[in-house]
Amino acid sequence: MKWERVGKLASQQASESARCMPTLSQGTRKDGARSFVFFGAALFAVAAMTHAQSNAALTGPYRIAGTVVNAVTGQPVGGAAVAILTAEDSHTLASTVTGSDGHFALVRLPAAKFELNASKRGYLTSFFDQHGDFNSAIVTGDDQETGDLVFELAPNAVLSGVITGDGGDPVQGAKVMLFRRPADHGSNDAPEEAGTMMTDDTGSYEFSGLAAGEYLLAVQATPWYAMHHFEPGEADTQETENEAALDVAYPVTYFDSTTDEASATPIELTSGSRQEANVNLHAVPALHLILSVSQDPGTTAPPSDLRQVIFGTEADGGTDMVSVGHGEITEFYGLAPGEYHVQQGNPPREADMNLSASQQLDASAGAPAVEVKGWLRSAEGAPVSGATLSLNPRAGTAGKSISATSDKTGNFSFPAVPPGRWSLQVMTGGIEAATAMPVMAIAEDGQTHAGDRVTVSDGPVSLVARVSTHPARMEGFARKNGKGVSGAMVVLVPKDLGAMASLARRDQSDSDGSFTLLDVAPGEYTIVAIADGWDDHGQEIDWADPAVIGRYLPGGLSVTVKDELDSTAGAQSPRRIQLAGAVQVQAR
Repeated sequence: MKWERVGKLASQQASESARCMPTLSQGTRKDGARSFVFFGAALFAVAAMTHAQSNAALTGPYRIAGTVVNAVTGQPVGGAAVAILTAEDSHTLASTVTGSDGHFALVRLPAAKFELNASKRGYLTSFFDQHGDFNSAIVTGDDQETGDLVFELAPNAVLSGVITGDGGDPVQGAKVMLFRRPADHGSNDAPEEAGTMMTDDTGSYEFSGLAAGEYLLAVQATPWYAMHHFEPGEADTQETENEAALDVAYPVTYFDSTTDEASATPIELTSGSRQEANVNLHAVPALHLILSVSQDPGTTAPPSDLRQVIFGTEADGGTDMVSVGHGEITEFYGLAPGEYHVQQGNPPREADMNLSASQQLDASAGAPAVEVKGWLRSAEGAPVSGATLSLNPRAGTAGKSISATSDKTGNFSFPAVPPGRWSLQVMTGGIEAATAMPVMAIAEDGQTHAGDRVTVSDGPVSLVARVSTHPARMEGFARKNGKGVSGAMVVLVPKDLGAMASLARRDQSDSDGSFTLLDVAPGEYTIVAIADGWDDHGQEIDWADPAVIGRYLPGGLSVTVKDELDSTAGAQSPRRIQLAGAVQVQAR
């Protein structure tokens, strides 16, 4: 079962450390969103109860029982809060606390599908058999084996260290940024920001509540004694020897104390591990950058923007950067050497640069941000009005998500889009009831390709995007030798493998082998089910690679999805597809 709420759950897990301040939601790259209020906030209230089930109003004949164990050692975990939530709306139905032997039992349950959750301080709060955004729900009923579950709860990993400057003195107020390399092969390949915090007066930092994985660490700071001498409009100011000695900056420094991003040492964290990553900063002469701003006649250029680029993420230009604008000139002082992204002029121009010396950047430098406009159409070609469109940068593209709205004729426009690779996302229904409209194909300059990718170069882009206005909900079973298989990776693979990133859908089979695939666009597909799609460390098979997923297609189930409404369920209801045959589970 897929849970789009996991990004929020990860944020709550990270907040277990008062010294760790997450800054990035991981849920933005996933299809759809469902609000979720997690019961873990009431952990201590639950723990104060007896080990008995907390809801006595249930009268069903079924039970969910088992043992919570440490995922690393296999030892029982006593005092863990265990709860079942309704699969429909994530409402907590009943909860209990494990005994010293790790055992739990939730009884008097009706025949239904439930989310099973466990939580304890020092462990990652998780759903049963959770892998990233997926887990296996528990199905109760006749012939369902739900009384002897083993719930593996992973202990938190902790990363700490000390940031020091020249001479070994601690650096207070250093910005420590933690990035995690994604395990999801269908995601953007760039590392994702996992947390940001400032060092204390001893130069120390600590990230706790971390999941196992490969991390990268970057530090941005300013020498406490730095003083930046500048005279607006004069690039070569005469400085005294003392002034020059204090006009310094710390370059962004990566673990293990390198200023070369490509040489950053990965930090491998395992469940329950505690690792130390110290970083030493060295001050260098601060740099000075002058931007010559150009603008079309009769227009006003927006303020020039300068941001450092750290593992593909744009950050503030520097903790002690000074910007001075006058006339058609903008000057930046106190800059450290490193990678920067510049936006200047009107229409805006975008430039990536490796700043290694003070310089003046010509107004014509970089590529212009261009207009991306087009028409939003349904599968039948009808205009789609009132939809919210988002262009989201892919790996290697500087910039942030840009939004637009289609008018009554389906027209839309993104006025200024930097060059690079982007993906187009379309939603309808507003914030409270947002519904995805899968992008089926994009036509540009007479050429049509499946999926949602848009490439912007140095000229305006005009396109036609076709979306599914009636995405389907597909339900089925993953089985082997006639028996439902729990925890299998289920992948809906489009016939055009080039559209995997936008049209593929995934789920993890529940305890009875059932699965649900949401927001399925019309088209021809093959469904495959793979046992052990995730290994013991949570790393998944490279399902997004056509060469890898292609090995499983001959053993999959072919299905054709039409773009139509469910006439029996109301005018706006998506089509509900119940697969007639089971998907046979294949070995990894």
